[in-house]
Amino acid sequence: MKLTPLGSKPEEVLALAKKKNLRNINYDKSRGMQKTFYDGANQKEEFTGDSYIFAEIGRHYTFPIFMTVTNAYWAFDKTGHLIEIRVDKSQDGP
Repeated sequence: MKLTPLGSKPEEVLALAKKKNLRNINYDKSRGMQKTFYDGANQKEEFTGDSYIFAEIGRHYTFPIFMTVTNAYWAFDKTGHLIEIRVDKSQDGP
């Protein structure tokens, strides 16, 4: 949050992501940041903002077969100001 405070513009976030050499940077202007959740047995989707930036901020491997990936999402409102940041960590393995 210190590097990309709420109210930041997409250009500032993209510049930081490139400066930090983050992977898989993507700026999606067609919709907001997606959140999938379950309401009982029903899967639901919700969108935050009108656009978002995605970047992989970290990856590490645990011997012999596990990979942990950390992703960041920055959501922007219709005026192009940062309104929310989300960080997800996932682990792949057998």
